[in-house]
Amino acid sequence: MVDIVDREKPKIRLPALIIQRVTAGLYYDHVGGDSKIWREIGSRFESYCIELISKALPGTQPSGSFKYKFRRAIDSPDIFLRDESGAAKLAIECKAKKRSIIAKFSEKPLDDAREAFSEIIKGVVQIWRFHSHCRRSSEIKVIAHDAAGIVLTLDPWLRISNHLDRLMQEAHALAGRIDPDIIDEDRKPILFCSIQDLESTLAIASEASFF
Repeated sequence: MVDIVDREKPKIRLPALIIQRVTAGLYYDHVGGDSKIWREIGSRFESYCIELISKALPGTQPSGSFKYKFRRAIDSPDIFLRDESGAAKLAIECKAKKRSIIAKFSEKPLDDAREAFSEIIKGVVQIWRFHSHCRRSSEIKVIAHDAAGIVLTLDPWLRISNHLDRLMQEAHALAGRIDPDIIDEDRKPILFCSIQDLESTLAIASEASFF
């Protein structure tokens, strides 16, 4: 006689799957959309980040991007945080693209997900270019002497840090191609941070400890 064990079947957490589908899952419905959709996604991400930092660290006086003229009209980085003197201490460039399956699992993501990683590289160069323009034109913005930059992403693109050296090499090369006058002084330290990590940091940080 064989005893039959009544094993409980694993329960499917349907409510969690539904929530995932109608929130983060919607992104993939629109990821192939036109530039208008991408601008909307980017704009909402920037607005959320400014509101989040404003609530957590009001003393940093967060402000958004602006247009300035340096030979032509140019957009500044997306968010600025200030120190006690009022000078810009951090320039933040927001990148709202989520990682593709290729970017998540490829052994060579910088090659196989080239288009996606190019946005991260451009974010670095945009920050350096802005600092260069400020150095060459004192009318744009007052920058703290020890200022830095953050590329703030919707997904944790660079948790596997062994790709970081190559990414920065490509950023330096691109900066040299687009403007030879971006000198070493302009190439401020860059931090790469996902919005999840920023949220965790802001939950425990003060203005002083954050900087």
